[in-house]
Amino acid sequence: MLKQAQQAQVDFEADIANPASSNANNADSTNSAVSVDAALPISSLTAMDLLNVEEVINSAYAAVRYANDDALLTLHQRLIDTATQININPDELDFIRSEQALQFMRFRAKRAWFKQEVELRYYTLKSLDGLLAQFPEAKGELYHQSVKLIIDRDLIIFNMAKAIAEAQDRAIVEADITSAQQQWQAAF
Repeated sequence: MLKQAQQAQVDFEADIANPASSNANNADSTNSAVSVDAALPISSLTAMDLLNVEEVINSAYAAVRYANDDALLTLHQRLIDTATQININPDELDFIRSEQALQFMRFRAKRAWFKQEVELRYYTLKSLDGLLAQFPEAKGELYHQSVKLIIDRDLIIFNMAKAIAEAQDRAIVEADITSAQQQWQAAF
């Protein structure tokens, strides 16, 4: 199975590197009512094995991040072509061909983009203001976990500022918070 997964990744990356050969294969597969090849054994790879190929994940992310629906559709077609070439189980192939597989790639890419934005704001000491408007799909547990992360960060910084002020036997001032923020960022 590992060998099949590696070959699927090589085949997929070859399609990415040489779209002309993929388009030629695509023309053949379109004309021949794409079916699994009875001469080849059914691959033990699953649809998720193919969707989890790093190149698929990264290409879907780039397509979604830069609002390139054509690139995502092309990626989806290449994924279908690769699944057909390696002769995956017909049920798995049906899933790869489905709108659900396309939506899954889009969802996972948006989720990764959201997490990247949260991480950037976390390390740059920014709030999550406007992020939910940008990623309405993130409402729910993911967003609540992100808010908790920011609150915890701010609480750590506040406690550092409090310790600075207490060491000098005075109340917290803005300079203490700034110093605590700088110390916190330096730790990363």
